[in-house]
Amino acid sequence: MTRVNFRDDVEACEAHMWLPGRLLIELGAVVDGLHKVTNPYRCWLPAEHPGEHWSLGMEATGEVGHWIVWSGAAPPRLLVAGFCHATLETFDLQESVYCRLAREHQCRHLGYGHIDADRPGSAAVSVCW
Repeated sequence: MTRVNFRDDVEACEAHMWLPGRLLIELGAVVDGLHKVTNPYRCWLPAEHPGEHWSLGMEATGEVGHWIVWSGAAPPRLLVAGFCHATLETFDLQESVYCRLAREHQCRHLGYGHIDADRPGSAAVSVCW
């Protein structure tokens, strides 16, 4: 059985990064980008995750994200990577929750959706599994 935690129960990483102008320009130039470019960027991973911090800088149409990757020892860089293909079955056979982290992530999966039969019709919730 898969252990599921609602994001409210999972402590988020508090790391954030202010991108330099050249990276903001690069993100803003992504063809068919789906987000507004804005500082700061917050790490999407759970607290105490291994390795570098990851934040989605820009999602392009399709299954490609332009990720901001950084650590305390290295300046931020952009990495183009697909999304993780992990899915979590839900009470509704017509709907699944998909991991929204980069394919290369090294921590639990993180997704958004309706996963609980006690919450039908509610807004999507963040879950880790």
